[in-house]
Parts: sequence; C-alpha cells; structure tokens
Amino acid sequence: MKVAFILDHEPLMRSFKWESGQAIDLDGNPYSPSFGIRNVFNVPKPFNGYFIAYNQGLVNEDFDVVFLSIENGGASVHDIRKAYPNARVFSMIKEKNPTWHLPQSRIDFFNQCDACLVPYREHVLSFLREHVKVPVHQFMYPYERSELCAAPMPFDDRPEEIMVGCNTRRGFDASLAFARRVEEILGMKISTVNSGSLSWEEWLLKLGKTKICINLDNKPEIGQLPIECACTGTLHIGGIADAAETLWPETFGNDQEALLSQIRAFVADHSRLIANAQATLDSVYSYEASRKRLNDIITS
Repeated sequence: MKVAFILDHEPLMRSFKWESGQAIDLDGNPYSPSFGIRNVFNVPKPFNGYFIAYNQGLVNEDFDVVFLSIENGGASVHDIRKAYPNARVFSMIKEKNPTWHLPQSRIDFFNQCDACLVPYREHVLSFLREHVKVPVHQFMYPYERSELCAAPMPFDDRPEEIMVGCNTRRGFDASLAFARRVEEILGMKISTVNSGSLSWEEWLLKLGKTKICINLDNKPEIGQLPIECACTGTLHIGGIADAAETLWPETFGNDQEALLSQIRAFVADHSRLIANAQATLDSVYSYEASRKRLNDIITS
C-alpha cells in the first residue's frame, strides 16, 4: 500500500520518504533534523510512505491513501484528488483540537475528504460526528517504543530525580511549583526543566534516567510527553492532554492537591502504572496497531 501524508504548508520540515525506518529526503539523502521527526510526521512511517510539504511541490507517485492536513489554506482537496486520482483521501488533524477550533472552512475541508481521521479520544470523535457528514475514525500518531528508547534504565537504578517536562506555553510555572512540593514530600531533587535547549535525542536520554516527570499541561491537545514517558519507563504525573488520559488515567489531571495526596502511592505502584501505560501504547500507538487501524478503516 502506497501512503503519503500531505501538509499544506510546512516551513521547517523538508519533504521526505520513510525507508525501513530511515527518513530519506527527495534527493536521496538521509534526513535527520535536530528536533527529531515525531507526532504527525510519523503517520506515513509504518507504511514506508512519504511526508510531502505541499508548498515544496508534490511527487509523482500513484498513492493508495493520502492523509491530508490543511490548516493554513495552502492547498485544496481538489488539487490533491487531481494529482492522485486513485487515492483515498483522509483528512488528518495536525494541531488544532476541533472542539475549540472548528470554523466552517474546516468543516468544509473534512466533508470534501473520504473520511476524517482524528488522533484524539472518543469525546472529540463524538463532537466531530455532530458537525461533519463523512465517517470519523480514530487514528493515533504512530510510535514504536523501541525506537524512542531501546534500553531504558531500570526504574530502581535511576537517581532520585524529578523532571519538569511542561513547556513555557502549557503550564510550566504550575509544574515547577508543584515539582518543588513533590521534592519535599519524596526527598527527591529536580534535575531537569524543559528549557527547550536540548535536542530531542538528548531530551529522551535524560527522561530515560529520571524517575518522575511532572507535566501539568493545561492544554486539551494530543500530548507528546505522556507518550515519551511511557516509552522511557518514566512515571508521568499530571496534565490534561489526550495522551495523558489514554496512557496514564490514574495520574491524569491538574488537581494538585489530589495528585499530592497520592504521590507516594504512585511511586510505590510505579511498576504497574508504567506497565499499563506501555501496554496501552503498544496496542493503540504502535506501527502494527496503525497498520491494522488503517486496514480496518479502508475495509469498513
């Protein structure tokens, strides 16, 4: 099956193709940006497919499936169907949660595609089904645990350290203040804060040597950090992102007093919480799960 993910406008990423887990640019050279290739750019990876930035030009291929994201008005469904007449065209959400950003232009875009694929939990799918005419399916951004952290340090061998993972736009101050309270209760120390200065590889290495990640993310978005914590075997605390609820339902939320009252229990029960998060990650986000999900969507 030939698959592409097309984004209407992308200023940072170059178009590339996945080949056996390696990103190759359209000139045939290995492509590895310092900030990593993740979230929506992983969508074609399980299929050895293409990421195509529409503003950089289309490629001459006969695709079976096109995931299409139009968030800046730089392309049209008509253009994509003309370029790839044999493809099923599925709209794909990149950033904006439709429950709080759904103008008519976005509804029209969804309805022009064959189906709408959504990397969110059921409440977002139900909301969209009330507003669009085409089928709406869940399709999570793919992640493979072994690629993000092939050999994580055993939890009990890690130093007694806490990471403040939330960035400055999504609850950093609250996360830092909360981490200081956790520090006092558990006798741990804050070792790393998310200053944005680390490459993704460096970030994952540090995360994989830390016991607890505090992430009081205040945006109801998809969420990357809860996935990274599951991959690295790090206990994730807090946040209202979709992935936090999916992978870490018992430590989900930003009620600081409720979280603090259970923080010792969370740490004592870390093995079960991490194992559950990893099992869910494998069943919902893995490449195998993505391939099965797309096949189910196509044949439904």
